[in-house]
Amino acid sequence: MNRSKVKSHKERLRQIEDHLRHAHDTMGVERDAIGFVEVVHHPTYILPALNYVTPRRKTALVPGKHIEDGISSLRDHRRSARLLYVEELFPPFFGQSMQKIGLWLEDRFPLWVIDLTQPITPETRLDNLSVKTVVNQQGLEIWSLVWRNAKYRVHWTPLEPLQIGKQYIHQNTVVDVIVYHHHTPIAVARLTIHNNTAHLMARALLLSTQPLHLHQWLIQVASKTAQEHDCTMLFICDSEVEQLLVASNLPCQQEGNMLCYTDSIDQPYGEETHDTMEQPLLLT
Repeated sequence: MNRSKVKSHKERLRQIEDHLRHAHDTMGVERDAIGFVEVVHHPTYILPALNYVTPRRKTALVPGKHIEDGISSLRDHRRSARLLYVEELFPPFFGQSMQKIGLWLEDRFPLWVIDLTQPITPETRLDNLSVKTVVNQQGLEIWSLVWRNAKYRVHWTPLEPLQIGKQYIHQNTVVDVIVYHHHTPIAVARLTIHNNTAHLMARALLLSTQPLHLHQWLIQVASKTAQEHDCTMLFICDSEVEQLLVASNLPCQQEGNMLCYTDSIDQPYGEETHDTMEQPLLLT
């Protein structure tokens, strides 16, 4: 990869960082600077996505002592030890050195990017479908309907909690894309938008439909919707989306990985054993 491509690659990864940072800030996190790291913590919610240590922006190297101090501060807030960062923005030895301070790789989230500067043309083999794009109470009602509804399968990213409430809608650009078969909602996608970047952060599909074709088309429609909101890129943090993206013929590629390190490898990201809130959902 030549120097120009490397620069563009890192710029896209920093756009993703900035998007998630903005999303977490609007959800009410607090940030404490300790050396070359930030300690991110939420005063109310213990969700891992809102409580972690991360390198400060535009920092290439972080001393292990600063990470240890950040983890100690996070524990002072009664939060589990967790380090979160984009793998490709740091040298390989950075991750390799985590074991020395008692942190282990818990999860790797692939960062897929769809280039919205190219034409996006949704195509479907399914009949009698209609699409409605909403940015109001109707979107909240749809997610309240499908969340934990056994008739739907919900896909979400652990990196940006799905928030259902008027407060979040007022603070952010949140777009819900709803697909109807006649009058029945059979699929819904939530986009969050910051500057010219969109995040496809949750999707739900009715299990009784043709999920593969519908899922591909839903991602295409969501991409087109983000494009219509003047976004130049859409990203998805999902380990199961590669086959769908390739089959959708979208201009996409995996740009990198978001790594999560903790002091225990027994507990999957997105769960806390000392709290009943196991899924990344906020009610406001």
